[in-house]
Amino acid sequence: MNTRQEWLLYELKYCESCGELLVRSTGSTQTYCAPCEAVVMELALPARIEPGVRTPRLPGTRIKKLHGSTQSAGLHRGKCA
Repeated sequence: MNTRQEWLLYELKYCESCGELLVRSTGSTQTYCAPCEAVVMELALPARIEPGVRTPRLPGTRIKKLHGSTQSAGLHRGKCA
């Protein structure tokens, strides 16, 4: 009689949000416990994106056309006045 044994390997992992100790399959990418994962998923992406709403940007990162060439505003190579 041939019997084949299958092994399931598990590892201990701390939740990266609350610190709860959990058990996960070896090689799994699970980083949060179930309650924290639900909260993180809600925070990750907005429920809906309204048309016309732009994402915030850092000042000085706009691209302007100056004298026929494209230069990054606020980043100039040359002498300061």
